Amino acid sequence: MNQEKIGKFIAQLRKENCISQEQLAKKLCLTRQAVSKWEQGKTLPDAFNLKKLSEIFSVTINELMLGEHIVKDNTLEVNNSSLAIYEDRNKKVSLIKKMFIVIIMLIFLFLVYYFISSYNSIKVYIISGQKDGIV
Repeated sequence: MNQEKIGKFIAQLRKENCISQEQLAKKLCLTRQAVSKWEQGKTLPDAFNLKKLSEIFSVTINELMLGEHIVKDNTLEVNNSSLAIYEDRNKKVSLIKKMFIVIIMLIFLFLVYYFISSYNSIKVYIISGQKDGIV
C-alpha cells in the first residue's frame, strides 16, 4: 500500500470535484490538517473516513486504497457486442434463406398452375411428309 499514491489520488479527486481541503474536512468532521496529512502521504484515513470519501467522490474503497481508478474489464462488453452482431447476422441469413424458399415455392406453384390450366388447350398436330392423295 503506497501512502503517497493514495494521498495524491485523494488530492486529485478533491480537485476534480472543486472542493477545498477545508470543505472536505468539514464534510468529514475533521481538521484541514488531517486532510493535508492524507494528501501528503503521511497518514491514511481510517475505515470510516474511507467509506465517507468513497461516497463523496463516487469511487470505490478499493480505488481509494489503490490510489487510482479501476478500469473495468471491457472484455465482457466486447464479447456481448460481438455476440449481438453475430446473432443479428444469423437472423439476416435465416431471413434470406426463408425468402429464397418462399420464392422457389411460388415459382413451382406458378408452373404447376400454368401446366394444369393449359393442359386441355394444348393441340398436337401430326405432320407427315406426304400430301393427301399423292402417292
